[in-house]
Amino acid sequence: MADCFAGQIAWDEIEPRIRPHVKFLRDAGWKTTGSCGHDMWVTIACRPEDMPAVERTLGDGGYKDFEVTYTVHEGFHRYRDARVKFGGALAGDAKPFDLVLLRVDPESHPLYFVVEARRFTFSDGLNEPYFYDEGTCPTNWTCDIVAVVSRGDEDPHGFATFVVKRGPPEGYESGDADYGAIFPEIESGDDP
Repeated sequence: MADCFAGQIAWDEIEPRIRPHVKFLRDAGWKTTGSCGHDMWVTIACRPEDMPAVERTLGDGGYKDFEVTYTVHEGFHRYRDARVKFGGALAGDAKPFDLVLLRVDPESHPLYFVVEARRFTFSDGLNEPYFYDEGTCPTNWTCDIVAVVSRGDEDPHGFATFVVKRGPPEGYESGDADYGAIFPEIESGDDP
């Protein structure tokens, strides 16, 4: 089909949920270079001009809900591939997952966060210090952190201490849970 820089992923490295779809694409002649059974995607080595054939292969195979994107990456790792992300009944659920509690002792490792924040003007008289200091929940901006710095080290390792890992409780919804009940260590300050 196409030449590519990445090699085909080994069968035993493929998660069971995505295997039938990887097999389908391989049987159709495509070289699969990566996959994820949690997020339900498969990458295929191909050229941009192969994209209509990828779409046709999936359609002929009965797939009705999918997205195909093409990436060219030049750098230390070079690759060119198409990513098929399945939707509908095959959509990924990012599960299973665990909740991991980490503790950071600011006295031992003062931390600085570099945040890439979209430029905007506060129309209601608020300002950046108020926004970050008390006006918003940190989970509104932690996804925008691009660097963590501790004592001048822009790649600090070991500043967080693992406390405990637990599976999510029944009915868990991210961001809307009683984390103190899940992790009583938070309230008591005691590690197990």
